[in-house]
Amino acid sequence: MQSQEPCSSTSQELFSSASLSDSLLVEKILLGLKQGNLTSLRSFLFWLNPSLIVVVLSCCHENLQLGLKFIDLILLNSPDFKHSSLSLSAMIHMLVRGRTAADAQALILRMVRKSGISRVEVADSLVSTYSSCGSSSLVFDLFVRTYVQAKKLREGFEAFQVFRSKGVCVSINACNSLLGGLVKVGWIDLAWVVYGEVVSSGIQLNVYTLNIMVNALCKAR
Repeated sequence: MQSQEPCSSTSQELFSSASLSDSLLVEKILLGLKQGNLTSLRSFLFWLNPSLIVVVLSCCHENLQLGLKFIDLILLNSPDFKHSSLSLSAMIHMLVRGRTAADAQALILRMVRKSGISRVEVADSLVSTYSSCGSSSLVFDLFVRTYVQAKKLREGFEAFQVFRSKGVCVSINACNSLLGGLVKVGWIDLAWVVYGEVVSSGIQLNVYTLNIMVNALCKAR
């Protein structure tokens, strides 16, 4: 049986910090989501802002289906909505939890291409919304691998550094991907920085990546 209280204790802090009018709007949106009232939900989109998206998704912390329904509502009815890095991050966390990696990756690309936002801010926004959205470390794995696939290796390196500085454990898959990409383009110095972080954190690299690093070291000499 699901609790009648829409927000978890962590999310309640965001909810209570909103203005009275914003809090009422959040309550109406959550009620509309539960009732499946699409007509009223669409009318609420006009009043929506990035901060409210974060609050609503945080309140769906323990009800993933409501959160995914809200995201679908936004993407389908307001595709040109001007998101902040935080609202996109909250949506990405929910999509990864819902095992819709392709949709999450599309939003990651949208976020990293957003003008006026630094690469550090992008990575930091994912970390800051992690707990309130009940996410998993798969988000950071997907984020780094998306950078590598998009051939934005320096950005991927910087995101990796931000995550490590905040104590985030980046998975072995993402580390292998980033290391392989850096070595492939000849950025050996950056590759060794990543390698050092990986070794110091106790992550076991696969044999293929170890061979890449050994060969790179031999060439550098």
